[in-house]
Amino acid sequence: MHKDVKFRKICAKCGISEAEDINFIEGICEKCFLEKNSIISLFKQAKIIVCMKCKMYFEYDHWEKFKDLEEVVEKKIKIKPQTDFEIVKTKIELLPKIKPNHISINITARKGNSKIVQDFEFPLEVEYRNCPLCARAGSDYFEAILQIRPKNKAVKNFVDAEIKILDYKITREDELKEGYDLYFVRKRDAFNLIRKLKEEFEGEVKNSRTLHGKDRNGKLSYRSTFLFRVKE
Repeated sequence: MHKDVKFRKICAKCGISEAEDINFIEGICEKCFLEKNSIISLFKQAKIIVCMKCKMYFEYDHWEKFKDLEEVVEKKIKIKPQTDFEIVKTKIELLPKIKPNHISINITARKGNSKIVQDFEFPLEVEYRNCPLCARAGSDYFEAILQIRPKNKAVKNFVDAEIKILDYKITREDELKEGYDLYFVRKRDAFNLIRKLKEEFEGEVKNSRTLHGKDRNGKLSYRSTFLFRVKE
């Protein structure tokens, strides 16, 4: 009796024979196949604008938080596969030291029953600039003042911790004989903090506002003052 003979595929182009780590597509090995066939038919990138101070990037008409730059790149670029390919996985890596302003993209795709992995390198346009909040934080701009009266270490420590955790922007902090004045870039941050103070500590809250001027659109602009008077 003849023993069952297992025939191995041989690449019609380079002559390499089938093995566990060699994938065959349309009669040739993966390496030869990818020499003339690309997974990607279109790669398009938009200009990426990021603020590294607070880790935010510009998205159409507003700024959004991000964890790492690779996450932003993945959202902003557009990859269109060839008609008969289906992208399964995309891994993006920035190359700041090896090749600045370039990204490496590792793509795993499916063609029929075969999985193919291909590496690409593309130029990347990234502009680093301060977002409006960080730009204002470096100036004298403020929308609200949070006043703590009288001096209280526990209250001040709580306020400092919240500012750090929530990344609130303040442009100035004055330690006075009667307490503390903190100047907030955004009114809503000061408002949120005064609410938390009321929940955590016994005290009285007062607020007022003064006319500051007009904004670019001619709308009246006000500055608010929030007073938290600690119960003694």
